[in-house]
Amino acid sequence: EAAAEAAAGAAVEASEAAAALAAAEEVQLAAALEESTRLEDEARRGADEASGSAPQGAPQPPEPAAESEVPPELLCPLSFDVMTDPVICASGQTYERSAIEKWFAMGKRTDPMSGSVLESTFLVPNVALRSMCRRYEQKDS
Repeated sequence: EAAAEAAAGAAVEASEAAAALAAAEEVQLAAALEESTRLEDEARRGADEASGSAPQGAPQPPEPAAESEVPPELLCPLSFDVMTDPVICASGQTYERSAIEKWFAMGKRTDPMSGSVLESTFLVPNVALRSMCRRYEQKDS
């Protein structure tokens, strides 16, 4: 009977630890999404300000060339940098290898964007996207 109670207590502790870990991961994911939203809002505000807030006759800042804008599909959703070694994780989402490996190194086993539990931390190179990133980098330099 004492063994059964000890096993039940251990199961409750394990369940509570798993719940605490999941809650901590949710908090970190929420913070990452909040930061992403904040950066997008700042970019939108900057675009709005550049489009017409300067007084009439004041010199306008040069508009960035459309071709220098980074296509969003080339940006890692974790690092916000152009990917150089894009990989696909078990959820099907693509990340920069170093960014997702850092995520896994922190003990996380969820997809950073969706929060879904990953069955595996195995990463597959996204060869097509890597080729697109390299073409963009060559064109941009």
